[in-house]
Amino acid sequence: MDSGTRFLSGAKPKLKQKELRNRRKNLVEEIEELEASLKDADHFDSLEEESELDETKTPLLTSSSSTTDDLIKMMSKYEQLERCQIYLAYIRETTDLTSRLDARVKDEAWTDALRNLEKLKVIYDCTADSSCRHLCAFARARLTSSRTKLQSHLTKEFKKVLKLLNWPIVSAPSFGATPSGVEKRKEFSLLVSLLLKTQDCRPSDDDDGPDSQSPMSIFLMSLQKRFRYHFYGHLPTNQIEKPEWYMTQVLNWLRMNRQIIEEYVQPSMPPGQAVAMMDFARGLVSLIAEKFSDSLPSILDDEALLGHAIDELVLFNGKFLLMSGLTANQCSCLDVLCREPLLSRWLAWEERRGLDYVSSLISSSTGWDETRCQISEIAEFKLPQFVDDFITYILAMPARYSFLPDMTCQSKFLRAQGSLLEKFCNCLSELASPMTSEPLTSKFFLLCNACTYLLLLIQQWAEEPFYLQLWEQKSRDDSGAEEDSLGVFGKAAASLSELKGKVEEAVIRTIVKEVEAHYSTSWIFSGSHSEDERASAVVIYVRQTVLLLKADLAESVFRTLLQETSKNVDKIVFERTFVVVKTQMTEDVFARLGDVLDNFFLVFSDLGLKPHVCLKKLKCAWEIMQLTEAEADSSWPVYSPKEGADTAVPKMKSLQRLTPLETVSVLRRRPDFHSIVALVKNTALNSSLAYFQLGDY
Repeated sequence: MDSGTRFLSGAKPKLKQKELRNRRKNLVEEIEELEASLKDADHFDSLEEESELDETKTPLLTSSSSTTDDLIKMMSKYEQLERCQIYLAYIRETTDLTSRLDARVKDEAWTDALRNLEKLKVIYDCTADSSCRHLCAFARARLTSSRTKLQSHLTKEFKKVLKLLNWPIVSAPSFGATPSGVEKRKEFSLLVSLLLKTQDCRPSDDDDGPDSQSPMSIFLMSLQKRFRYHFYGHLPTNQIEKPEWYMTQVLNWLRMNRQIIEEYVQPSMPPGQAVAMMDFARGLVSLIAEKFSDSLPSILDDEALLGHAIDELVLFNGKFLLMSGLTANQCSCLDVLCREPLLSRWLAWEERRGLDYVSSLISSSTGWDETRCQISEIAEFKLPQFVDDFITYILAMPARYSFLPDMTCQSKFLRAQGSLLEKFCNCLSELASPMTSEPLTSKFFLLCNACTYLLLLIQQWAEEPFYLQLWEQKSRDDSGAEEDSLGVFGKAAASLSELKGKVEEAVIRTIVKEVEAHYSTSWIFSGSHSEDERASAVVIYVRQTVLLLKADLAESVFRTLLQETSKNVDKIVFERTFVVVKTQMTEDVFARLGDVLDNFFLVFSDLGLKPHVCLKKLKCAWEIMQLTEAEADSSWPVYSPKEGADTAVPKMKSLQRLTPLETVSVLRRRPDFHSIVALVKNTALNSSLAYFQLGDY
């Protein structure tokens, strides 16, 4: 008999058992004597003695075999009798325990009744794996019926105690009420413990789902009844367009009963049991999920009602988690939003609402108002108001789907978010197109800033773990689509980069066009006052333009355009002053040219750019033009191929920064060009300039 049946009792057939032991003992002794005789047979001296021994051994062996067979049969009958006795003992013990449990229930001796139930659970566990199907079914039936009966009585008592304690709190007037007595609180704790232990006595093969007689289920019954009465019936509180009403009611119940759950319910639970607040919160959330699902058929085809209901549910979920102190993994009602056809409708509604919102922002009277945004402590951007509002909208989108329990659903919303970003970039492109003809306006500068600002934001988002995880999930779901290689919001980033290049190119093109139109070579040789004013006007135009850029553009955008502006001004002025003109300058022209170039240098040096970097060709050309014959004779650059270094003084390095063709063009403009040519012919540089036939001069 195993350890699980030690408490079972019953009479044993002691007489037959003693008789069997005696017969077995005699048989063993005869066999041992026979074996001893066989060992002594080796000492027999004659064949006759061996023959006599064989004649004696044969009857003994025959008798021994017969006795063994009888013993085996008798032992088999004994074991069968013993099994029957245990079988009957199980039935008798199960019946007795059931009777004792019923008696304890009638006497309201709940602790003793629970002990009997636990013994019934032990019997059930012992018989569950046996081949006695009828015995197992009998034990299970008695355990189930006894457990149901005990739970039923405990539930009634628990409800009485809850009513006396006025728990749970269902309305505001009773908020703050305290328990009516210490004894009732002790009884409450005892009943919670007993109900939890009855759950442990549940049959292991019971697949009926969650136990409806758990302490928290009973605690929630009055709230569930009140909820269904107000929000499922025909009362004015059941308004399909007002989901916030029933959600607010649940939040109030959580707030009013939280102290009770934490201070009285949780301490009543045995160590290791689930957190009471989690069970209570899940019960409340199930009310919201059931009600929301019930109202879906009525609002699914109405975008206004559906959008309002989704917004309220997402808002409720955030407030509920904050108030309960739980996480989205522990308790959430948003799984109802992951089901079809609601999910598809929600995605379509999100995209449509986003586009409508963008249209309303752009057409708003305040859409082009200037606002300032910072992407870091240093970088500040002037943006149109509609761009700032759109960024706020985009940043708020994850708050509506980040709590969804399904990563695949979240990745679908990431796709919708990216699609909205791409369409917004297209809107910016459409706004910028008509402005490219006159880009030096405040609106166009705001668009330049917006492109850079959005691009920097997208680059930051692409590095955030939240978006990276969703992007990986999206890539797995899409099975490696082409757009996956672009990264998070990659298509939007590519569109913005292209648009950023176009708007910056439009600004540079306008500046270049203006400089080319007004900077001519005629002023150099005409000597008229009006031509001098035209050259000065170009300098003034460049100065005013770059100052305008500095005032309206973000620092990073301004620096990019300033570099491009200086590069183009350097090219235009250099070519039109030293390449296009083939005439040698006079001393008067040389002086006027110096004034103009110095003003150009001053424009960019005032903005922090060094002339020899931003106006490299002009600076080098002017240094060559200013070089005296004495300086040229004493410090003309000499190249030493063996040593691999030049010995030119810093001023003469200007000759090395220009190409030989450009150097010759500058030298030809000098008033003393012929004298300089004579010096060049005697230097190591002559071999580089010989190609340009300086010897003809």
